[in-house]
Amino acid sequence: MLRDMMHQSHQHQILGSNIELMKDNATPFTLILALYDADLALESCGWENVNRLQQCLLLQSEKINSKSSRKELLNELMNGNDSAYFRELTKKAHLRIRIKSVLARFYKECLELHSLTNVRQWNGHQLLVTFIYHLIKIGSESDEKIKKAAGHPKVWQFVEHMRKYFGEMDYNGTKFMSVFEDDKKSKGFGLLMMRQICTKYDLKSGPYSKVK
Repeated sequence: MLRDMMHQSHQHQILGSNIELMKDNATPFTLILALYDADLALESCGWENVNRLQQCLLLQSEKINSKSSRKELLNELMNGNDSAYFRELTKKAHLRIRIKSVLARFYKECLELHSLTNVRQWNGHQLLVTFIYHLIKIGSESDEKIKKAAGHPKVWQFVEHMRKYFGEMDYNGTKFMSVFEDDKKSKGFGLLMMRQICTKYDLKSGPYSKVK
C-alpha cells in the first residue's frame, strides 16, 4: 500500500479538479467530497447551510474511523437540527454509500500520509488532504481563538482557491518544501501562499487575513 502511495505521489493530479465549488459552498465536507470527485453528493445536500466548526467536529477521526462511526455520523446529519438540508440522504442509499466511502478513503489517506515523512515526494492531492485534516483537527482545540479560525467560512473559501491553484500550477511536495529552504519565507508560509493565490485569481487579500 505504501509503495502505491509513493507511486501515486509522482502523478500530479488533483482529483475532482473539474468540480468548482460556489463561493459560499466551500466547507470541510464539500472540500473532501470534491477531492474525491463525489459531485452528486455535493449537489444533493445543503452542506453550505451547516456551521463550519460543527462540520469540523463531525469530521474528527473518531467520527469517521469505522463503518459504525460513519453510519452514526450520517444518522446525525439526517436526524439532527440541520436535517432539512439532508432529506435526499434519507431517500437515496447510493448517496449514503458514496459519502461513507469518501470519508473512509479520506481517513485512510490521512493515516497513511502520517507515516510518509518524505514530503518532497507528495503530490498536490496529498498536500491538500493533510491541510484539510489539520484544519479539521484544529476545530477540536480547547483554545477558542484557534477553534474559531478553523470554523471561519473565509478560511475554507481559501482552501478551495488553494485546491484550484494546486491543480493549475502542478503544485507538489518539492515546491512546498522549497519554501522552507528560505528562512524568511518559511516564517510566513501562510502569508506567502495567500499573496500568490490572491494575485493569480485577482482576489482582495483582506477577507483572507485569517489564513496568515
